[in-house]
Order: sequence, then structure tokens, then C-alpha cells
Amino acid sequence: MQDIRVWGDESLYNSTSVKGDNASVDVHEAWIELSLNEKSLIKVGRQELKYDDQRLIARRNWGQTGLTYDAFLYKYNNNNLQFDFGLSLNNNKENKFGNLYTPDKMKTLDFIYLKKKFNDNLNISLISIASGFEKDDTTETIYVRGSSGTNIVYKKNNFKITGSAYYQNGKNKIGQDVRAYFWGLSNDYKINELTITTGIDYLSGQDASRTDSSYIKTRLSL
Repeated sequence: MQDIRVWGDESLYNSTSVKGDNASVDVHEAWIELSLNEKSLIKVGRQELKYDDQRLIARRNWGQTGLTYDAFLYKYNNNNLQFDFGLSLNNNKENKFGNLYTPDKMKTLDFIYLKKKFNDNLNISLISIASGFEKDDTTETIYVRGSSGTNIVYKKNNFKITGSAYYQNGKNKIGQDVRAYFWGLSNDYKINELTITTGIDYLSGQDASRTDSSYIKTRLSL
């Protein structure tokens, strides 16, 4: 459970103090986990999801509330190999048909994650995500955007280097074609209790000098 509020936040009140404030108590996590065998399990319910450096799937707990997902998750772990498969489909109401959903939030989030630890120094992960947003004022159209990439981490003594690269395609929440990419490189060097980090991130973007309609209609930035 969690209770998120600003100090002094009383939006429902009167002089006799009959009313209180808006309810702000919420269920942050509530899930059931079932072990299928020693190597695999399923987890169903409201849960936190986080992978690698949390650039794509994260708890986002830098805000007041953090972020959880109502999802089905299958996890397989065998020695140095990890495989995760997640599915989610969100609704506003209990309607069997015709459920309008705000385009500000994801209608669906589905992903596959694979991570291999080769030795104590090197591990590589791959992730592929399909995120869907419902077209405004309709229940029939879902715009799906794909995000796929890799994360490579190499550690040796006090030195660590991390490389990431991702590509996006499909359509964004307003139905615009997406063709974007990102790559990043960072390294950490630890001296006793001090860690020095340097890095670079590069994101694709639009060219303001291009005016042809096919180019303008395509979203080239993440």
C-alpha cells in the first residue's frame, strides 16, 4: 500500500469539518507468484518492472508515486541465462466491449527480455518491446510502437564499461510513423570509495531543413 499526498492537501472541506480530503491511498503492488519448477515461474498482478539501466522499462521512482504495471510475467532463469516474457492489457472499466482508454496511458505493453552472463566480466542482454496506445475516441485502433535493442556490460577489476543501442519503429500515440534510434556508451572507474563516470548518449532527431511531406510525417526522434 502507499499513501501519496502533498502536506496540507485538503480539497474536500467545509467549516464544520464534515468532509475530508480526496482519497490518496492506493495499491502500489499486489501480485501472485507461482513457481512452475526450479527454473521458471509466473507472476500475475500489479508489480514493478525494471530491466538493465531502466531506460526502457523502469519503476520511475524519481516521482512521488513510482510506476507499477498490471501484467502477466513469465520468468525463466537457468544458471547464467535469464528469459522474461511480459504481457499487459489495460482497461478503464469492466466493459466486455467498447472500452475507451485515454491515449495518455499505454493500452498494452508486451515485451521479451533475454540476458546471458558469459563470465564474471561480461553479460549481454536483448530486449524487444511492443507498446500500444489507443487512438483517441475509438476502441478499435491501437497504435503499436516497437522498441528493440541490446545492453552490454563489461567489468574488470575497478573498471566497468556499458554500451547500449536501441531502435524504434511502428507508430506513436497519435498515429505518426516512427523510425528512431539511440546509442550510448559509458565507463566507470572506481578508486577506493570514489567512482568516476564518463559517458555519451546519442539520440536521433528531425532535420529542420527537410520539408518533403514523407519526411515530416515520420517521427525520427525517441
